[in-house]
Amino acid sequence: MNIDRKHIFKVILTGLIIGISFRLIAFYITLPISSEYLYNTPFTIVNLLMGGLVGVAFATLFYQYKELKNNNELLSVCASTDDMTGLYNRRTGLSFLEEQLKLLQEKDIKLSVFFIDINNLKIVNDMYGHKEGDELIIIVGNILKESLRRDDFVCRIGGDEFLVVLPYCSLNQSEIVWNRICENINQYNSKKIKPYNLSLSHGAHECKKGETMEEILSFADKKMYEEKNKYRNLSLT
Repeated sequence: MNIDRKHIFKVILTGLIIGISFRLIAFYITLPISSEYLYNTPFTIVNLLMGGLVGVAFATLFYQYKELKNNNELLSVCASTDDMTGLYNRRTGLSFLEEQLKLLQEKDIKLSVFFIDINNLKIVNDMYGHKEGDELIIIVGNILKESLRRDDFVCRIGGDEFLVVLPYCSLNQSEIVWNRICENINQYNSKKIKPYNLSLSHGAHECKKGETMEEILSFADKKMYEEKNKYRNLSLT
């Protein structure tokens, strides 16, 4: 276990300063004593030391609470995000979609979803290795995140599949978002960073009242695979 000596010194020093300061203030407020009594009696010295120790104890508790809070926040982030891409994970994505479906039932909002899949990832893995395939998934995640509106939500469902939730968005409006994603994909390909072209397939669905989350995902997934079939025999370049 590594001990951070600077951190320990900071806690002790902070506690001593706070504890002794409060003790001195208490002396001046509550005790009508002379300065000679304040600075020369053993009783006063002991009280100042006790104040310092109490201050150290409170400072230690404060820093421990702060560290515990930071650790809990970190655990919360780790539990809700995908390790590879840094996007939200499947569980968080489905939970968000479920919340939006409740709003759809209550307020009759527009709500659309995308199911997105990377084309020819298996070929990339076979030709260039799985490390390259993983990097491709990360690149796609970043492009999706940069292409969406402020209220939109994207998560990695697993493998090379992503779910995009578009609140307050009709099916026609969702195509504007998809076109922006495609433009960013084309812009990335134009830089010739990779020896192959990146492409995506998507299935779009506008959610309707009464549809379950399973039905919605099934509709979007089916449309995505219909589009994906068009890319099966296309070259990577």
